[in-house]
Amino acid sequence: MYRVNVVDFTEYLKSLGLSEKTIINYITELNKFIGYDRFNQETIADYMAKSSHHYNISRSFLKHFRNYITINKVKFNLSHEELADIHNLVIPKYSGRNRLRIPKPLTKEQILKLEEVMPNEKSKLMLLLSFFCGLRLSELVSLRLNSFNWEQWKKNVNEFGELRLIGKANREGISLVPPKLMLRVSRFIKANKYKYRSVSDYLFIRNKKPKSEARSWQRILKQAGIDSGLTPVDIEGNPTTGDFLHPHILRHSYGYYLLNVKKLDIRFIQEALRHANINSTMIYTKVDKEDLKREFKSSFKFSQRITELIEQEEQEKIAKRKQIEEERQNQLILLAEVEGSKNEELDKKLSSSDPVEVYKALIDSESNTNGE
Repeated sequence: MYRVNVVDFTEYLKSLGLSEKTIINYITELNKFIGYDRFNQETIADYMAKSSHHYNISRSFLKHFRNYITINKVKFNLSHEELADIHNLVIPKYSGRNRLRIPKPLTKEQILKLEEVMPNEKSKLMLLLSFFCGLRLSELVSLRLNSFNWEQWKKNVNEFGELRLIGKANREGISLVPPKLMLRVSRFIKANKYKYRSVSDYLFIRNKKPKSEARSWQRILKQAGIDSGLTPVDIEGNPTTGDFLHPHILRHSYGYYLLNVKKLDIRFIQEALRHANINSTMIYTKVDKEDLKREFKSSFKFSQRITELIEQEEQEKIAKRKQIEEERQNQLILLAEVEGSKNEELDKKLSSSDPVEVYKALIDSESNTNGE
């Protein structure tokens, strides 16, 4: 196995602009992978099989690790053949079904229900900012007083505010803040102004680090889910359906809210969630199972009604044809009766012994035939 210097690999990852959390995850994966004596298709397959519970991290690590080795080909003394083999290595994609599971989003009404059980205004604001701004957990705990465009917003407090964020890979983005939420944040800052020293102070963090605040928020949200009844639990405290609420479900729910309630175009949602890749946004176009049932039920009812109308129309056509046929048969019978009556009268006259009567009968019969 190549002798990879952890410090050098860390610096390489930092140069890519990856977050601290991502770098720590990759270093952890590196310490697992360096136990293999080779970097080939066989060791990759074995490593991936043992890392199924951290599949996405493991796969991303292998990609960066491969790039790191190829960039430092001289340092690792790689031949052209070895370099070609590394380039041709396939990082397998997961094909299992359980990774297609999509978390069920919360509705706006459920978010407001969560707000009611939050212990204080700080927790309520963390909840509302996470949802209405689609914040990641790292973005939420990293908010500072000067992250908001206060000067511009004060010119028209009925307009949306702007929140400047540093997201994944240190990418900068803007999130829009509803006017009423901007006002609540402003009041929160004023009520706690004696706790802040400068405009660059963290909004929600006092004497703790962002990581500690993140864990604290996770516990609060988890408990709020139980207290609000959104997360039913058994006697032992385990959820009876689904999972405990976690911070990312708020961002996830915001995406669904924009698509299904606000009916925004997927490109606008991509911008609102600050996704670098549109594929990340497309997950919100997945159809909810209950919605699918309703649509199918409605569709089948419509199809059934159409079928009934077609069958009804066909029955009406058959009945009409039958009626026409009966009328035709009645006309034939009537005509036959009339003809029979005429012939009977003619035979009666022809049987007369009077020659004049016979002659008149023949003339009348001939004229009637010509008239017809």
